Amino acid sequence: FADLIFGSLTVIGAIVVAPILIHQVGGWEGVVSKIPANYLNFFWLGEAKPIWGAYGWTSVKWFIWYLMVFVPAFAIGQLNIQRIYACKTEKVAAGMSTFISAYVMVQPVFFSVFGMVAFALNPALPSKDAAAPWVMANALSTPAAVIFLCSVMATILSCAAAGLNVSSSSIVRDIWKQKNPSLDELKAGRIASLSVTVLSLALALALPDVVGWLALGFTLMSCSLFIPTVAIVATRGRFSKWATPSGAIWSTLIGGGAAIIWKVLIQIYGMPFRNWDPVFIGLPISVVLFFVISSMTSNENIQKNETYKTRVKTIQEVFDEVRPCFAFEGKDSIIVALSVLVAIFVMPRILSLF
Repeated sequence: FADLIFGSLTVIGAIVVAPILIHQVGGWEGVVSKIPANYLNFFWLGEAKPIWGAYGWTSVKWFIWYLMVFVPAFAIGQLNIQRIYACKTEKVAAGMSTFISAYVMVQPVFFSVFGMVAFALNPALPSKDAAAPWVMANALSTPAAVIFLCSVMATILSCAAAGLNVSSSSIVRDIWKQKNPSLDELKAGRIASLSVTVLSLALALALPDVVGWLALGFTLMSCSLFIPTVAIVATRGRFSKWATPSGAIWSTLIGGGAAIIWKVLIQIYGMPFRNWDPVFIGLPISVVLFFVISSMTSNENIQKNETYKTRVKTIQEVFDEVRPCFAFEGKDSIIVALSVLVAIFVMPRILSLF
């Protein structure tokens, strides 16, 4: 419910602030007159010189990139899974999932407006990351800026706290505990939390590229964990000839490693590596390796190990109890579909009235 409150505050703040910003630029006509025409093209994603066609293969490529990076990452993201398991009932889980789906459809419309207003007022901004802070510091009144900033910060801190909990738990239980079964989890959790916090702050201060870090994090999830996660869901935790632990482990490591190496090559050499995002390299490698290595290995070691057999049985019981997502179709699906239509067709027309 914390995410519901913070997310609602962010949306409400955006709804209130967007007309104010548009009015300061001289209305919607003023915004349109001061930004490049491509900013209002639905299929344009930032290419200065599109190649192949009106919007270019490069823009089509970036649409594919969005699908390959964000869809897998949100589908398997532990933050989302953690929130679902924290719900008291299935109804609450379904309702909150619907709210989040609607939220992520409508929210980008307002933040796109903020970006366009920032460009219209100050085309010389040093980076895209500076748009929101500049708008709040220079284009909004102090009360409006403070309220909106607080709502955004509350949402960020909520997500950061959940991410810290997830990463610390994974380090302690999935890595540290495996090496030292007698480990004091409470003490180890505190050490892991402090270490992750310090490392995150250091990286954020050293490399303040918010969008780049988010994209890299989503890319690594897509290139490493997505295929093994889909496999275990598809088999419902049952043993299969085409899905083995060796295939999952090696496809995760090599797929994620390939994405990191490609990112390093981009940073060092630029072109021609920059033509292809790491996800275009890492995800196909992960898919191929998963099936190839799985076909060459087996599940015999797990089937013989009592500890692993117990864990697998628990996983299977969870899958047997969980209702599939289509069990909640109906009004929830209609709400999400309407949110998409509102974001694409209705919100731009409403904003053009100011």
